Amino acid sequence: MIDGKPALKWLKTFFYVLVYIILLVAGGHFLLPLKSTGVILWMLLAIIGLILLVRWHARCFSYRCSDCGHIFHISPLGDFLSLQGVTRGGWKYLRCPHCRKKIKAQVISKGKKDF
Repeated sequence: MIDGKPALKWLKTFFYVLVYIILLVAGGHFLLPLKSTGVILWMLLAIIGLILLVRWHARCFSYRCSDCGHIFHISPLGDFLSLQGVTRGGWKYLRCPHCRKKIKAQVISKGKKDF
């Protein structure tokens, strides 16, 4: 990682995802019994939470090409739509802007503040 604090960044990611899941479950418990209004409110909670989570991730993480080593950033939409997996820190299937190859790019920290 760029900023030298990989454990803290990954811990924050885990915490934010956990808070999102807890909000979805709690929101479902209280909102879904309200029939159609509750379902709509719960879906809005889920969508807004997901948008905030993806925007935060796109702002705080970059990607390293596994072929040429180039470090690059992607948009929140690209972050949301790209295929991803977990292997020693995580990867996303992206096209490197430097070598133009489709690769499993390694997720790395941008090294700036999260907020």
